[in-house]
Order: sequence, then C-alpha cells, then structure tokens
Amino acid sequence: MKHTLKQVTVSIAMVSVMSTQAFSFFGFDGTGIASEVTQVAGWAAQAERWVTHLEKIKKEIALKSGIRDIISFQQEMQQLMDFMDNYSLDFMDLSNDIVDHPRSQIGQYAKRLFEQYNLFDDCNYDYMSEDQKRICKSEMVRNVQEIATYQHTTQKLKRIMENLKVLSQKRSLSEDVKQSADIANAIQMQLAQLEIIKTQVEMMEAQNRSKERVDRRQLIQISKQRQNKTFKF
Repeated sequence: MKHTLKQVTVSIAMVSVMSTQAFSFFGFDGTGIASEVTQVAGWAAQAERWVTHLEKIKKEIALKSGIRDIISFQQEMQQLMDFMDNYSLDFMDLSNDIVDHPRSQIGQYAKRLFEQYNLFDDCNYDYMSEDQKRICKSEMVRNVQEIATYQHTTQKLKRIMENLKVLSQKRSLSEDVKQSADIANAIQMQLAQLEIIKTQVEMMEAQNRSKERVDRRQLIQISKQRQNKTFKF
C-alpha cells in the first residue's frame, strides 16, 4: 500500500505542476498562439500519461485484493458508482456503509458485490477474533474504495484530456480576440478540474492512511492481549 501511495503522490505532484503552470501561462503574455497550443497539447499529454499510470495502479490493487476477473469487477464497480451518484452518495464513505452500516441502501448494494467476488473470504477464518475480522474487512473495503477512486479519476481525466485537445485545435484556428479569450477561459476551467481531482485523491489518501494507522494500533493491541492470555496459562 505504501508503495502505491508513493506512486499516486508522484502523479498528484505532476498535476499540481500542470495547474500552476497553466494559470500562470494563460494571460496572453505575448508568447504567441503556437506556444499556447504547444503547452495545451502538453497538458493533454500529461493527463493521458496519468490515466495510464492510474490504470496500472488500479490493476495492482485488484490483484492484491484477490480479484481475478478485473474487467468484470470494474464494470460492476461502475454500476455501484452510478448507483451512488443517483442517490448523491460519496464513495469516499464506502467503508462506513459496508462495515459500520451494512443495512443501509448502499451498504446492501455493495455487500452483494463483495459477496459476488468473495472479497471477504480471507476475513472470516475461525481463528480470527471479531475485531480482526472487522479490521480485515475495512482494509478490503479501502482497496475497493481506491479502485473506485482511480476509476472515477481516470474517467474525468479522459474527458479533460479530450476537451483540452479540442480547445487546443480551436485556439490554433482562432483569430478573434474575444473568441481567443473565451477559449483561454475554457482551458483554465479544465485545468481547475485537474486541481479538484488532485484534492480528491489527496483526501482519500489522507483518510486511508489515518484508518490504516488506527487498524495497526488495534491489531497490535489484540496481539498483546492474546499473548497475555497465553502467558497466564
């Protein structure tokens, strides 16, 4: 997980640089249309590389979670995400819905998906305490949450990438001052979306790191309690 988060952090930093450069550039500082078009094409290419990178991470997490049919699982995940969007629910709260509130509407929907792919099989061994089972399930839910986040992110990046390509073509053909300004504003809006995506991924990363620390402390405590019981005998 730490390795994965480091990879994501590198990607986030890349997007941050893209956004900073973008807002400092689009002020029509006299560099010329050719230079503007080249930079916009560069940002689109960066977004495309980030999509490829996140797709790779998403597959790695799926394999680590024991998901064999990744394509089918991603299709099911998309349906779950669409379901959550319809009810204005946030997949960042997926862990609460599945583990803490399994009887909620989204909890029931997600539970069926987890059962279909046997995602909790490794969390139900007889030797495990109830707390260990709960922690194990929380970790699995976080893995699925990350897959959902990266899937959602790549979809947004693909749209931004295509929009930047279209806007770049329009800018190269534009000779009207007002139209050029409108195109520049549209490009800035797309780059602002990149910043929002960066913030969302950072928020998920911070949440999951915090939860992982809590889980590790609980597992250490459970281990000590078991050792103390064994020692007493």
